[in-house]
Amino acid sequence: MSLDPRKDDPPMGKGDKRSKRGKLFRKSYGKSRPKPRKIRQDKAAAAAAASSES
Repeated sequence: MSLDPRKDDPPMGKGDKRSKRGKLFRKSYGKSRPKPRKIRQDKAAAAAAASSES
């Protein structure tokens, strides 16, 4: 058993949480698979509108 937690993970592919293929498989987003631009823009606009109202 190693001290590095990533050493026990698969190096690449569907089981790798950090690769794009792994993100697609898990249906998650992150650095290697950013969310679509439209969703980010809508969220930013809603946050800006909410902060300007207060």
